[in-house]
Amino acid sequence: MKGNDLSNRVAPTIAFRVDDFLIKKIKNKSIKDKLRNFVLGTNYGFDEEVLKAIDYIFRHTDMTVDLIISKDFYSEKVVSMLKDVPYSRLNVIVSELEIKIGLNLNDYIYYVDNDKSRLSKVGHKYAIDLQQLNNIIRHN
Repeated sequence: MKGNDLSNRVAPTIAFRVDDFLIKKIKNKSIKDKLRNFVLGTNYGFDEEVLKAIDYIFRHTDMTVDLIISKDFYSEKVVSMLKDVPYSRLNVIVSELEIKIGLNLNDYIYYVDNDKSRLSKVGHKYAIDLQQLNNIIRHN
């Protein structure tokens, strides 16, 4: 939302996957992880690289950010974790087919996820991984 644009023009939207991409399960290998999990009561955390990409797109481009989460992963605890993440909409999906439909209808210009299995289920040329998104942003 660059410049707090309040016009009626619909901004292009990039959709990011939440489950196992933006929010990942922490492996509890270090004492720091175990302490954080004990204090916060959760063993999930943000992927900082994904969070930086979302923040950059939301604050420095004219594009909006949607977050996509599977119905199985959705919970109030996850929603409360997302309170400080800059995004426009949180879309709960049942299957990856809904993402493909969103891409075909131009609801999203890109869907970003690093899970190759989910990307292949979406099966669309604009379903990309984070590295591809970073390359696109650098060239624009």
